[in-house]
Amino acid sequence: MATTLPTTTMSTAAQSPLNAVDIDFEKPGGPVQFENSSDTIFASLFLPVFNLRPEDRTYRHSDTDSEDSQQRKPIDFDSEIIPWQFCDRILEVLRNPLFSPKEVSFENCGDMFRRVGQKRQDKWSVVETRPACETFPLAILEGVLDILRAELDSQAFFDVNCSLSSRRCRGVVWRETLQNMVSVHSSWHTSVKRLLGHAIDSPRGPVPTTLQNPVFGGWTRALYLSYDPDCDIVFSNISVIPNRPHGYFLNSLCSRLANIRVVHLCLTEISDNAIEVICDALSSLELLEELNLETGDVLFPIHPTFSVISKAQHPTLQILRLFATSFTFEDISVSLCSLEILKKLHSVKLIYNMAHPAIGISGVSWTRLPPKRGYPFALNDIRMNCEPYLTLDGWQPPRLEDINEGIIKVLQSTKLVTLRFIDVHQGLYHVPPPSKICALLAPWLTRCSSARTLIIHQFPWSQMQTFELIWEQSGALSIVEELVIEVAHRPLLVGLRAHHRFEYVPEERMQLARAQFPIGDAELSRMVGAGLFPRLRTLKVTFPDYWLELCVERFHSEDTREGGGWGVEERRMLLPHCRKRCSERSIAFNVEVSS
Repeated sequence: MATTLPTTTMSTAAQSPLNAVDIDFEKPGGPVQFENSSDTIFASLFLPVFNLRPEDRTYRHSDTDSEDSQQRKPIDFDSEIIPWQFCDRILEVLRNPLFSPKEVSFENCGDMFRRVGQKRQDKWSVVETRPACETFPLAILEGVLDILRAELDSQAFFDVNCSLSSRRCRGVVWRETLQNMVSVHSSWHTSVKRLLGHAIDSPRGPVPTTLQNPVFGGWTRALYLSYDPDCDIVFSNISVIPNRPHGYFLNSLCSRLANIRVVHLCLTEISDNAIEVICDALSSLELLEELNLETGDVLFPIHPTFSVISKAQHPTLQILRLFATSFTFEDISVSLCSLEILKKLHSVKLIYNMAHPAIGISGVSWTRLPPKRGYPFALNDIRMNCEPYLTLDGWQPPRLEDINEGIIKVLQSTKLVTLRFIDVHQGLYHVPPPSKICALLAPWLTRCSSARTLIIHQFPWSQMQTFELIWEQSGALSIVEELVIEVAHRPLLVGLRAHHRFEYVPEERMQLARAQFPIGDAELSRMVGAGLFPRLRTLKVTFPDYWLELCVERFHSEDTREGGGWGVEERRMLLPHCRKRCSERSIAFNVEVSS
């Protein structure tokens, strides 16, 4: 006679497939009742039947899709149903006389894989104690690794303001090199493994393979995780977002690697729950110094994010960066107040992952010195990207009327503006005329009514008249006290920057560049002398050395690199007209040469 199981009404949160009273016997193809509750509960784990066979894991995007368009359906790791292929293996374990469920001490899946990783580290330790390689001094190996470590830690290798995908692409080569070095000799394991495990980089979040990897341990200092559902079709559902059911994976990883200083998480979506799970997991990182949170094409909610982070009160957190295509905030100063409780936090940055608009904000940063609990944050700078070359293709710039009012307030209060010109058509011959560049820049620079310093990167030297047009149209430059111009090499051929091979540049292009060089000097000096920058106190111009080699016959980059023949005064003489005008107006003038 079958045992009738009692039924009761429970909330969804309280229900569990391991409780007989919670089993849904009305589900088509679902669980059934057996003579005892243990059989009923065990069978319910596999019903309805969930198949792992690849030929059965297919679905169609729509009813009109053809058979050829069928794709593999991702495994639903959030399902309570276990694939039937695991049934026999689980039964074998339960019937093993050596197995006692009361002895199982794992708290959850994450805890199990964390402890597996610790055991594998113990095995590695045995290998590392084997005799050293006598033919290759380990002191030399340590020296090589020190150089590589310094390179990996340098900002030149990893731009701290770049997205996680860009950072990941740059790290592939050195990781492969270190993996090859590990296999050279067992005595190399310890040193190479610690550098190889210096940073975790997983595109699927804190998955079990990462948790149990013995390469990572107390020497791991950085954690880069993406919760990307598109990186692996089969395993997509396990890495969409750090939520409560799977939050213990990140918890387990952080508790095992307690010496991490830098964390960069890339999320496909953002929510208060996700931020709470993240901050709860990161609370075990007592040495955490940098936290980077990145989202895809979704709005990043500033205020709730700052609020959750402030409640976590990470004692050593110094830098907070948020990456997104757009942020939702009206008055950022109110949101920043919640972060003042973090006693060591001194830098907060919003970095925009721009999708090539003609012009727009690429980053905003706030700082406080000294970093002390209760001290307010002050706006440090605002960064903008300008792609005037897109106007050649008919692209229209975004209207300031459509910009968030919170951004407008930031523009109005910033004292430092950094503007970078970007050429999506690298090496394009045609440069937009000054009128088009002015049409892009003037509305934005006009809003920067408090700016005292203007730094411009990759500015086309042939378009110096742009400044005059901006001044005539809006007077936006009248309060600038410091102007820094980093000159671009355009317009030249593709590949010049990489190869420094002038023989590939047509003779007519070289002649044009040489003719334009003194013209740019004359135009810039005329604007300085005409009072377009009435409050200007400092003018700095930087040229690429290879471009000067093309434009100035007497210039040789080897001389500047070796420190001979090009002192401060001789660099100023590259722009004699500017030198004269600045001297007349008591403006500090300097010319730099970059390699």
